[in-house]
Amino acid sequence: MAKIEIPIKDKKMVSLDEAAALMNVSRNTMKKFIRMKIVIPAWSGRNILIYSKDLDKVCEFLRGKQIDLDNMTITDVAV
Repeated sequence: MAKIEIPIKDKKMVSLDEAAALMNVSRNTMKKFIRMKIVIPAWSGRNILIYSKDLDKVCEFLRGKQIDLDNMTITDVAV
């Protein structure tokens, strides 16, 4: 059976690497977002999947915030 290629923009769920690419962050940063419960994943076996529509919500949530990934904290930034 041939593998079907679907553009990322048309997928309902994306892989961890695809999500990181869409958000312009590293794979490790995306994993920290998951640990911080900013991103809620689903698992298919050992594969981490993320609803693509949730990424828009994450971007909106992170607007105006400063994230310290070392200490895993989020603070509001004065505008």
